[in-house]
Amino acid sequence: MALTRTIWKNSFTVKSVPRFPCPVCQIGFLTASESDFQIVESEKSKSWHTDDSWDPICIVGSFSVKLTCENSHCMESTFLIGKMDVDQEPYFDEYDQYSGQDYVTYLSPLFFFPGIPILDIDPNVPAEVKKLIDESYQTYWVDLAACANKIRMVIESIISNQRISQYVKNQKQKRQILPLHQRITEFGIKKPKEANLLMAIKWIGNSGSHLGDNLVKNN
Repeated sequence: MALTRTIWKNSFTVKSVPRFPCPVCQIGFLTASESDFQIVESEKSKSWHTDDSWDPICIVGSFSVKLTCENSHCMESTFLIGKMDVDQEPYFDEYDQYSGQDYVTYLSPLFFFPGIPILDIDPNVPAEVKKLIDESYQTYWVDLAACANKIRMVIESIISNQRISQYVKNQKQKRQILPLHQRITEFGIKKPKEANLLMAIKWIGNSGSHLGDNLVKNN
């Protein structure tokens, strides 16, 4: 399963559903027809229609859909819910000439069940590390700060798996927690390249804990 960054960042339409990977077999991709989608405009959005300044781009609501794995040996279902809004985009005639603006309904994912895999994980990755990575998928769509915090936990688990102690004795011979930054630095003595990568990822995790750090999916 190759990592395609654009499908994790963009909204889509019912006519251009991204090829989300199946969370069950992790071989096939999820598909849906237009008739599988349930798109509902919110009641508040409907109430705006009587406003003199109303325009279709004011329409908002929600959607749900059952996605099915195209792999004939799997065919498991994954359920997706999210938000819906309307925007304008240009359209062109048969001669590729601009013909005006059209209103398009866009769908933005908020929750998949089961959570779909975002990364290819090596089979040799320890089970406890993989579990934390899998858990981060659920929060990616709805809460980037929580996802970043889960990523920090992944780093801590990797470092612990490399037998870098979580504790150190102070001058009074009392055990105290060793900061993650310091643990990565210690790990870097033997594996500097890997430590540099972990340190860079750690800053994403830190951003999830700091007010004012506006994480975006590009992070």
